[in-house]
Order: sequence, then C-alpha cells, then structure tokens
Amino acid sequence: MSPAQPDTLIAQNDSTTTDEAEPVIINVLANDTVGGIDIDPATAAIAILDEPVNGQAVVNQNQTVTYAANADVHFPSFSNVSPTE
Repeated sequence: MSPAQPDTLIAQNDSTTTDEAEPVIINVLANDTVGGIDIDPATAAIAILDEPVNGQAVVNQNQTVTYAANADVHFPSFSNVSPTE
C-alpha cells in the first residue's frame, strides 16, 4: 500500500447494530484519515448528503451521527455522510 498524499481523504464505511426502536450514535470519523492522519472531530465537520429513506439521521455537535430508524423497519441503512470544508 502506498502512503497517502498530504490532503487525501480516506473515508471508510461504517456499520453498527441496535435494537428496534433504539437510536444509535455512530462515530463516522473514527476510521477515517486525511493524509494518513486520523481526523480530529474537534476540527472537522460532516454533513448528511442524502437523508435516510427509513429513518432520521442527525449530525451531533461532536461530529457523530445519531440514527433512528422508523417504527417497524428491519435492517435499515443510510449512506452518503461526508466531511465538509
């Protein structure tokens, strides 16, 4: 694997599980890097580009995401959470 360029963003997929009707907090920056360095949530910002079809996703002040699935939805998912400038 070659080293990352100084400003190269490497955003990895995230996944988690929760019980039905229980919101879940996802640390979407935990496994992402810029130029090979971990992203500091205190200096980063993220945005939800596409709203989930079967629930709600909210960016928290600490740059985590709280996701709550709609009632009676099994195996929900969402995508397109992106760092912003």
